[in-house]
Amino acid sequence: MANHKLAVPYGTLRQTHPDVEREGLGEIRALYEGGRALLRSTMTERLFPAHLGEHTKVYAERRKRAFYVNHLSTIVDHIIAGLATDPLRMSAEPDPEPYYEALARDVSPRGGQRMPLSELLQKQATDALLYRRAWTLVDLPSPLSGEQPRNEREQRSTGALDAYFVPLAQENVLDWKEDADGRLDWVMTVTYDAERPSPTSKREVVTEIYTAYTQATWDRWVVKYKKSDGPPNDEKLIPWSEGRAHSFEDVPIVQLKLPAGLWAGDKLASLAREHFNKRNALAWAEYKTLFSQLYHFLAPAFGADGMTLNEHQEDPDRSINQKYGPGYVVELGKDDEAKYVGPDTSAFTHALASTQRTAEDMYRVLYQLALAQDTKGAMIRRAEGSKKLDHVAAQVVLTALGALLRRHAEQLYTRASVGRGDRGIKWHASGYQNFDPIAVSQSIEEALGLEALNIPSPTFHRYHKLALVKQTLGDAAIPDVLDAIEKELARGIVAEEFPLKGPSAPEGHDADTPAT
Repeated sequence: MANHKLAVPYGTLRQTHPDVEREGLGEIRALYEGGRALLRSTMTERLFPAHLGEHTKVYAERRKRAFYVNHLSTIVDHIIAGLATDPLRMSAEPDPEPYYEALARDVSPRGGQRMPLSELLQKQATDALLYRRAWTLVDLPSPLSGEQPRNEREQRSTGALDAYFVPLAQENVLDWKEDADGRLDWVMTVTYDAERPSPTSKREVVTEIYTAYTQATWDRWVVKYKKSDGPPNDEKLIPWSEGRAHSFEDVPIVQLKLPAGLWAGDKLASLAREHFNKRNALAWAEYKTLFSQLYHFLAPAFGADGMTLNEHQEDPDRSINQKYGPGYVVELGKDDEAKYVGPDTSAFTHALASTQRTAEDMYRVLYQLALAQDTKGAMIRRAEGSKKLDHVAAQVVLTALGALLRRHAEQLYTRASVGRGDRGIKWHASGYQNFDPIAVSQSIEEALGLEALNIPSPTFHRYHKLALVKQTLGDAAIPDVLDAIEKELARGIVAEEFPLKGPSAPEGHDADTPAT
């Protein structure tokens, strides 16, 4: 992208890359998040449409009762949790300054919410599994008011060169250009805001900020308009707002891109949508059977000889003019019949089996992802027919994902060191290689077994759970996090949950009365 401080048409700024399919990515996000994002948003109608010819009132009632079993997030989060079994570690030649160790503990900008490198990488891995791409901005702090360091030494001492990493939301990256080797030539991002200046004002003004990052500069254009007026037309020229050269010697945005075979979100979304709709259709049909209707089948009022059979038989409204319920006796005529009638439920068995197969198909996606990486099928074939097949599939996927994350981390640290002026540092990421996806699962199973034993010691349960937390979080189990969790466990696990049980009382005696 040419770097000119010129006005640019609004339509040019908001162009998107061919791979940015906003509706599809939005559907994947809703199916991953579930809950309000899916069931209480405009996304519901797209992912949970009315049946052909369905009455609007019936559809409205079905939407009120809609629920979502989130298998998609279970599968993706299971993969991400496996990363913690071999945490990532950064090293460099020559030995870097202590700043870089601090960066691994917190990659956020000053004043931002603390985020360790491991947490950033797991977040970006989740985004990549869902949307195929994840984007990370590498930036330097903006000078504070009155803070103008005179030289590089002052810049380092004041933290002006403390680079940081920011994960970019998928919808904020509009367009980009990359060469055959995957090196980015430029990236266009956008942020949206509708601020409310005061408690007594409305959110009327929308602000769109477009920023173009190149290998040498960044440039910005700001668009403001009232909601009531709507956005400007595409031909309107938007004046250049600000920009300058940067020190990163490359586009300061690093892309994490997965091969198509590892793109779990694309494979899972249609299955999740099918399960969502079919499971709710089955639930709706079940609801109707729970409210079967009482029907009366009335015999004729007259016998074959034309004579009245009895006085009750003469009343054509006898099925509706009497009270029904416990304590009431209903009088009917000869051969009258009353019974509850509901729909045929024979289709329910098939529908339930079909729904279960759809859920199973979703879990088989992990196997498909593994096959896409283990192209010769060597590891998969060795585990075929074994109970460990799922674990081997997870290990293959984690190994492929780990290699991409190590490269992503090296690129981030290289950008940061170049931006700071620390040239000549060669970064190496290790970890995310030797995975034992069975370990965490076994630990959880063992924990459940210990719960069943009901060991009467709140102290034991508190520290056992804390050990399990450390194993599950891995590198993310920093002291601040563990301290907070330990306090929560101390409050949540109390002696009343684990009463000391004495010997049973002898037969014929109350437990509170001593035996004689």
